[in-house]
Amino acid sequence: FTLVEVLVAIVIFTLLMGSVLSLMFSAIAAQRKTLAVQELVSQTSYLAEYMSRHIRQARKETGQGCLSQQGTNYQVTLGGQGLKFINSQNQCQEFSLDALRVKEVRGAQTQYLTPDDSTVTTLNFSITGETDADALQPKVSLFMNLETKRERAESIVALPLHTTISQRNFDVE
Repeated sequence: FTLVEVLVAIVIFTLLMGSVLSLMFSAIAAQRKTLAVQELVSQTSYLAEYMSRHIRQARKETGQGCLSQQGTNYQVTLGGQGLKFINSQNQCQEFSLDALRVKEVRGAQTQYLTPDDSTVTTLNFSITGETDADALQPKVSLFMNLETKRERAESIVALPLHTTISQRNFDVE
């Protein structure tokens, strides 16, 4: 082999290795983003199921002093960013947005339902069928947008959620 042939072979080998490494790094970045999305979907699924289960089992206000109006099942608080109700254990319970995290207040206990590295940019509740005049079963619509910025993901991953929850027990007197 001549020196020119060896140099050409080294240049070709270097170009091939550079392209292979570039493909490998982009595949690793895509896998990191996929893992971040999977984890966010898992957190969102847990949060939606946890909140839905408690909202579904709400009871009518019959004088416990939890809700502002007697005979209602739910009360929207904080301009739509919170929902208060009486849970299945007859405790006053509230879900709300506090410092970009979902907070649960149940009786005297307070806990955050979202991890520190995730933020909830939107949390809104709306109620339909709450009054006796409309003769509809009460339903709560939940709008939520979760975001996460993980070390593994090189960008912010966002996941919107919209669900409607109705009571398990019919609202009949």
